[in-house]
Amino acid sequence: MTDWSTKVVVIVSASFGHGWRAGVRHVGWACAQTFAAAGASVVVVDPDDVGMVELCGEVRAGGGRIDSISADLTDPAALERARDTVFALHGRADVLVNAHTAIEAGGVEASSYQSWREVVAFDLLGPVFAAKAFLPLLKTGQAQSVVHIGSVDGALGHPLFPSYSAAKGGLNALTHVMAHDFARHGIRVNCAARAMLAEAHAPVPPQMAELEAQTMLGRSGTPDELAAVVMFLASDEAAYVTGAVLPVDGGMSALTPGCAAHAKQNKA
Repeated sequence: MTDWSTKVVVIVSASFGHGWRAGVRHVGWACAQTFAAAGASVVVVDPDDVGMVELCGEVRAGGGRIDSISADLTDPAALERARDTVFALHGRADVLVNAHTAIEAGGVEASSYQSWREVVAFDLLGPVFAAKAFLPLLKTGQAQSVVHIGSVDGALGHPLFPSYSAAKGGLNALTHVMAHDFARHGIRVNCAARAMLAEAHAPVPPQMAELEAQTMLGRSGTPDELAAVVMFLASDEAAYVTGAVLPVDGGMSALTPGCAAHAKQNKA
């Protein structure tokens, strides 16, 4: 079993970036709580200073170890400064979680050039820049691992979120080539491809209910459930797993789109 008390985990992004949900807490927040609860030393890099005060307060109230660093996640120089701060705090990094999530709604025709620049810069170039910045610290870590937060939209494409889908599709390819590139340093690279998430017991909006009907499990996932998969991919138990894009979607992508709901109707 992984002894997380000996691990330094860096989580890049814990709130949504640009787009219609900017500033809302997301899976990076849940990852910070999950790793800290297991005993890891957690460092969160995120530009939302107010949110990070809240997150650190929650984690420390539960006895966890956490620090936060404010940085522009699309600026390589800012990420390198964040890396230097992590080095000053811990001297190394064992796990890097790239939890970048920026979403802009709207089809290709209606979306602006600027929104495409912002989403791709955050969701695709952000993980590239973070991995390059923190690679020197990962090289000195223990059983090192990078985990990207991807999306099933990167494989299937979501017509309402084309820029997000394109960026996450690029992240799938990046996972494969980065795993090859970093293997010589003993660093594993994987991707947890999420689907829709909602807080447990939260009311389900009508549009979400339609999507939930297309999953085998008939519900949304929770941020904590995705965080648990991220922790597994980063753990010693996954020591022979690298270059993988693992769907965490309740079975949504395992069947031809739309057929799950149709099959349920025929059984009724």
